[in-house]
Amino acid sequence: MLLTDLCLSCLLHSGGFCTFIHKQTHHCVVHQSKLSHIFTSHICVILQRWDILKLYPPCAAGLAAAPEVLQSGEQTSHPGVTVTLGCSMAPGFSMSSYTMLWYRQTLYGTPIEYLTNEFEKVVGRFQSFLDASNNNFSLEITKLLLNDSGTYYCASTVTNSNPAYFGQGTKLTVLEYNVTAPTVKILPPSSKECKNKKKTLVCVASGFYPDHVSVFWQIDEVTETNGVATDNNAVRKNESYSITSRLRVSAKDWLTETPLVFRYKPNNHGSAHKNKSINRVFCCTLT
Repeated sequence: MLLTDLCLSCLLHSGGFCTFIHKQTHHCVVHQSKLSHIFTSHICVILQRWDILKLYPPCAAGLAAAPEVLQSGEQTSHPGVTVTLGCSMAPGFSMSSYTMLWYRQTLYGTPIEYLTNEFEKVVGRFQSFLDASNNNFSLEITKLLLNDSGTYYCASTVTNSNPAYFGQGTKLTVLEYNVTAPTVKILPPSSKECKNKKKTLVCVASGFYPDHVSVFWQIDEVTETNGVATDNNAVRKNESYSITSRLRVSAKDWLTETPLVFRYKPNNHGSAHKNKSINRVFCCTLT
């Protein structure tokens, strides 16, 4: 499993147990046992930083030559139709040398479930297709349901006793409502913060659907990461979502004529980034 907001994760599917420990990811290693052609237990370890290997030395050898599974980030569709999700492998790796699998996580923080592999072909409404010559492994889902929404992970393994390496996952949203762009507001520092050396700005994007929105701040046209705190996930309320991001800036950065820019992108149908800015000119005076 590769989640964009996880670094180290242990998942024991047979017991429905899942523990998330850190953020950001690199590789996922899944040890599997197989009984009567059904995967009965899955333990997943996701690693991002090499220093984590000090805590988990047995993983070091497996990560040294880990194959890279590639997936597109997001996809939307409608109930009742057929959708195809695809994955490939990075140059230097061939699917003909691996067994390919598909997994799904329906909601953030829930266990990942095994769906199918290249040999099972059809499992209910799910059908896998392997094109080893073109290094492509796809999953076709027919008669889409709303509860088919989730993140689908493509994985590769050599044998059932070897680790499996996961892609970043494709987030599939089966649309329940019409696609709606966000309304964005930037709230300036409060009057109480006029006496502080640092200022906090709050940007609220709301009323959008689905939850495929990326956000970031810019100062002088340079993306700012220091002092930024953004919600891990958009929050749903009725038929739409909202997300909040906060930026903490110094008095020097605040007292300038260049506007602060909050950029957001509705990640649907190739939408471009849009800007929301706030002029910082002497909003308050330091004493």
